[in-house]
Amino acid sequence: MVSIKDIAATNSRHVWATVSGPIDAVGVAALTTFGPDTVTVGGKAQKPAWAHSISGLIIGAASDAVAAAGSITGCRLRDGIEPSAQYFCGQAISTQTTVAHHYSTTNQELNPMLKAIGPVGVDGTPGVTDLGSADMTVSLRWDAAPTPAKLYWLAAQVSSTAATDLLTDAPIAFGGDTTFPMNVPDTASGIRALGGAMASDCAAAGMNVGQYRLQGNGLIDSPQDFAGSGIGGEAAATSATSQKFPYFDEWLGVNKGSQLAWRAGYTGTDTGTETLGVALAFQLSS
Repeated sequence: MVSIKDIAATNSRHVWATVSGPIDAVGVAALTTFGPDTVTVGGKAQKPAWAHSISGLIIGAASDAVAAAGSITGCRLRDGIEPSAQYFCGQAISTQTTVAHHYSTTNQELNPMLKAIGPVGVDGTPGVTDLGSADMTVSLRWDAAPTPAKLYWLAAQVSSTAATDLLTDAPIAFGGDTTFPMNVPDTASGIRALGGAMASDCAAAGMNVGQYRLQGNGLIDSPQDFAGSGIGGEAAATSATSQKFPYFDEWLGVNKGSQLAWRAGYTGTDTGTETLGVALAFQLSS
């Protein structure tokens, strides 16, 4: 089975296209430029006539850390793919700016296995929390070969201020779009990929690790519980860190047309305001 984390070398015809832009506030912003040039037509990346799939996705993002905040960046692909829209998490960024630390980010690199049918709109988001001034760049690889497995990617986030949060929050939104709870698509044959991560504004000394529960009649075996990434430190107001949102390959059986929902929380000692992010990809039969 082809891995969602492997942008494999291919001997079929392919070309990379890249769009960039600011993501300076919550919600989504269209990414339309590369260097000094506007590289989209009608705000969308143009599909080559010979392309049948999108076989690579790279998400890069960083902020100036002027806002003392933590959040999970991501992008939305709309139009030109089936189904539309689809949502991908990028980086978990945690910053606290009383001391002006710099940090670096790592690109999210995925094989999204998307069927390409036309021009694609690419939108970026800092997540549920404003990170200050921020920028994002997203690369798509148009491929002449058909996709080996048609996937449908979704993500959700929630912000928590609770000192102790034992699966009390329901991630529902990504970039302002409500994505969960949802019904399993009628064409879904299973859940092909999963992910979960947390970020923090590092406003308190402490440490915590994320915990995530996928539940509902939409799963053949429900619930499914997952460990997540963590964050910690001995002092507040001295932190700036980033990590790539972790996806992993999976296969979970589903009941078509039945509901799926997420619950999220963490265990440990409060580090301030946390952002909890979750993601999955369905494999579709058609």
